[in-house]
Amino acid sequence: MGILLAGQSMEYDFNPIAGITYERGLSRRGSLEFGLFYRTNQQDIYLSIDGPNFSIGEWTRVSEGFVSIPILYRISTRFAQISLGPQVEIFSTWGQRDQGEISLTDYRINPGVTFGPLLKIGKELKFKETLILEPEIRLGIRSFGFGEGFFGLGLRLKKEVHKRN
Repeated sequence: MGILLAGQSMEYDFNPIAGITYERGLSRRGSLEFGLFYRTNQQDIYLSIDGPNFSIGEWTRVSEGFVSIPILYRISTRFAQISLGPQVEIFSTWGQRDQGEISLTDYRINPGVTFGPLLKIGKELKFKETLILEPEIRLGIRSFGFGEGFFGLGLRLKKEVHKRN
């Protein structure tokens, strides 16, 4: 069981990610890794209202929130841990950050659910008997349909939980 704090860069923004992870061992070197994360993204959009005698237009910034659920196969070697698998992202929240003359009352993205691959490469560093710190590099594509790639860095703190016999 672990906690992940990370950031991912998509285009020119670096966005934070936080969440929990769980690993289930399958063999000496292989395991399944599950996660539940929340990430944000900032979008600059142009809003305009045109009427018969007026026209208003302005840029505004919208903060988007997503729930990410990766299911990864993890291989542990002496040198690194490599995880690869699918990740589902669900659009969950939004908020207008800059409000001028125009106020948003509804905001949606399409598609609201995306599916793409996630690759992580990390190195486990034990610093207590059951506590492990794992820096990681994250690479992925948010959606096969749109090809939105990302790069990220993360730091995971996890506690080994041993089964009692």
